[in-house]
Amino acid sequence: MTIGHVVKEGCFKGNFFFLFSCKLMFELVLFFSTKEKKDGKKKT
Repeated sequence: MTIGHVVKEGCFKGNFFFLFSCKLMFELVLFFSTKEKKDGKKKT
């Protein structure tokens, strides 16, 4: 059972804590992916 699976289960079940975690994880992934793109542009 991975963290992603737990988050998906939580979102599906509508558990508030898991919904919050889902949003938080999504925000973090989005933040880091955009940050990596910016850093990559600076390096090249």
